[in-house]
Amino acid sequence: QPVEAYNLSKVDKSQLVLVKKALWDEQTEIEFYKPEIESHVSHSIVNWQHDYDDDTDYIEVKADTITSIINNQGISGNDISLIKLDIEGAEIEVIKYMIDSGLTPKQILVEFDELHNPSDKAFERVDKAHNLLLKNGYELIYSDGTADFLYYKEDI
Repeated sequence: QPVEAYNLSKVDKSQLVLVKKALWDEQTEIEFYKPEIESHVSHSIVNWQHDYDDDTDYIEVKADTITSIINNQGISGNDISLIKLDIEGAEIEVIKYMIDSGLTPKQILVEFDELHNPSDKAFERVDKAHNLLLKNGYELIYSDGTADFLYYKEDI
């Protein structure tokens, strides 16, 4: 959908909170690997851009969990009906963490970044996350055929 499709007229910037941490499955300091193309800005926790190589330049970033972030903001996990994950390779671990923590919003929009650089390992990792979501009551209701997926869960 074009940007014009989103009506943000009732959103005030005071309602937005910037958390200067990476989203991950634990509270830690984590390596963010530099992108393959120097002019790109998207570093990644899972080094899919360099075929999962451990010998890539990186920066260190503080990471936090989704439950810690929402708790620190005074938000109940039950109040979250939609979450969008475009987190440069960390989405698979974060989805597992969410399921294990009982955080199951009605909709999960996810970009599986690893599918932009297809490999057996990428497909295996994404399949695990996809199957975990299906096993936990989610239905895949949209995919762009590349990396963007929309999962929906009926109220139980």
